[in-house]
Amino acid sequence: MKWLSLLLLFLMVGLNLLGEDVRVLIGQGDGVVFVANKGLVDVREVQEDICFGDGQSLVYYQNRPYRGRICVVKSGENVLVVNVLDIEDYVKGVLYNEISHYWPIEAIKAQAVVSRTYALYRALSSGGEGIFDLKDDQSSQVYRGYNSERFRTNKAVDETKGEILVCSDTNRVFPAFYHACCGGETELPQDVWSGTKFGCAFEVVKDPFCSISPYRSWKYEISFSNFIFSLHRLGVRGKEVKYISISESTHSGRTKSILLITDKGQYVLSAQDVRISLGPSKLKSTLFKVQIQNNKVVFDGHGWGHGVGMCQWGAYGMALKGYNYREILKFYYPNANISNISSVLVSLGLVKKK
Repeated sequence: MKWLSLLLLFLMVGLNLLGEDVRVLIGQGDGVVFVANKGLVDVREVQEDICFGDGQSLVYYQNRPYRGRICVVKSGENVLVVNVLDIEDYVKGVLYNEISHYWPIEAIKAQAVVSRTYALYRALSSGGEGIFDLKDDQSSQVYRGYNSERFRTNKAVDETKGEILVCSDTNRVFPAFYHACCGGETELPQDVWSGTKFGCAFEVVKDPFCSISPYRSWKYEISFSNFIFSLHRLGVRGKEVKYISISESTHSGRTKSILLITDKGQYVLSAQDVRISLGPSKLKSTLFKVQIQNNKVVFDGHGWGHGVGMCQWGAYGMALKGYNYREILKFYYPNANISNISSVLVSLGLVKKK
């Protein structure tokens, strides 16, 4: 009867599931919701799916204010806390966490369009068992509600209201991925997330604009013992690294796989898996060269992030040179056009034309 429970939930919310609202997972298992006319509600004591708020006033969860409504949903043994709100308000709660509000306004506006597009792309994709579209952390976009709103980021959202990216050939919502710094060249999504179909064409873009980034070049050193220990989950064993080299590269020159020989065996490892195992903040990207020096594994790399889509530091550099947000978006997404979210949803048959 779970489908009936969810149906009742969304009827209470008054949400057009295929409209311009998004559902963001902001909590799980416990916490306290505060609503002005109801007081404090302990999530653990909620017996059935319920939503709080009138959609106009702020609602609080764990002392943090949110726009829209907060819904508590039972999912098996779990209790999920979901913020249901207009996509424009969602982007306002995202931008400050994803880009500096001190940056040029054209870069922030480009980020606003990208974040709005990415949110809609995720909302139209399967996820969250039908209960939520996005999470509030880095696995989606970092969202912290009303407290994250700032004047300049809100201005960027308002001045691009309803604008999203669509594939130039199909008018489908573009998978608008982005990252901190490409290191001079962007990446194709299929080289990062193999086996996934995206339905829109990406291109490798040579990017001179992120040269001002502090992450354009970096170096990371790690001892043999720590390196092998970090890769233990990948099946690597041994005490000493005998040999390491790049065995395969992607279209953009990033490392796709690594050949590693220890005193206990030989391994071919995915560079993405190695990056996750070592830590994405340490091995900042897969655009690197690797060698052995003084009983250490040494990475000399460029950029920060997966490299797909818009380079945020490149957008910053372009804005400083006088490019507007539309030119920035066209540079990083050459096969995408800017469209209006309402007209796109109408064309997809997801909402009725007003």
